Amino acid sequence: MNVLMIGGTGIISSEVCKLLLNTENSVTIVNRGHRKNMLDDRAKLIVADVRNDDISGLIGEHYDV
Repeated sequence: MNVLMIGGTGIISSEVCKLLLNTENSVTIVNRGHRKNMLDDRAKLIVADVRNDDISGLIGEHYDV
């Protein structure tokens, strides 16, 4: 399953991300990129900010959840 997560670096969301990756899911995380050390290396990161309209990293992708 292809999962899109917004944020992904908090205490709960980082654990959810690990759980998803450990159960053979593909995870893409969209966040501002300030806490990259909290991201699992197996997840794809798209750096974006609500103050910036650029969502080009999401175009052409398909997510199940």
